[in-house]
Amino acid sequence: VVAIGCGSGGGDAGSEPGDDDDDTGTTAGNTLPVYDTPIQICINEVMTDNTGALEVDGDWPDWIELHNPTATTQSLDGWLVHDESGSAFRLDASASIPASGFLLLYASELDLPGHLPFKLNNSGDSVSLVRPDESFIQVNVPESVADYAFARETDCCAGDCWTAQLWGTPGETNVVPEE
Repeated sequence: VVAIGCGSGGGDAGSEPGDDDDDTGTTAGNTLPVYDTPIQICINEVMTDNTGALEVDGDWPDWIELHNPTATTQSLDGWLVHDESGSAFRLDASASIPASGFLLLYASELDLPGHLPFKLNNSGDSVSLVRPDESFIQVNVPESVADYAFARETDCCAGDCWTAQLWGTPGETNVVPEE
């Protein structure tokens, strides 16, 4: 089992939360959505060295799997996905995750739907998902071995519940192999 640190809290994609001009969700003249609930979407699985686990659009892209454990569809319109290098991608209105569903984002640098304009670093990386209000979740992924995904032992489990998993389970419920 490989431990991966994760955290949540104030964002790093601009001004700090709490720096609002008037507590209305407005920061530096920009109106931001105000969320009354914590982030319910989780980064569920990350593959940083895909050489044979999953072929997509003629490529073997790394991926970031997001999971929605709630009973309602969650829109990701305006959310930002970025890695440790600062490469970022803003999701649009077409990005949503159905109830109890998954969304795979391919870190491939390909200019195709569902693909991010950056690749992940297999020597260690961090992946963040930032809401428009700048609250975020982050996963710190250690150096990886080819075709091993770093996945939560059970979908969206909390705490130190990460494992290295050969091939991963892209777009599906995580299953920990029996030892």
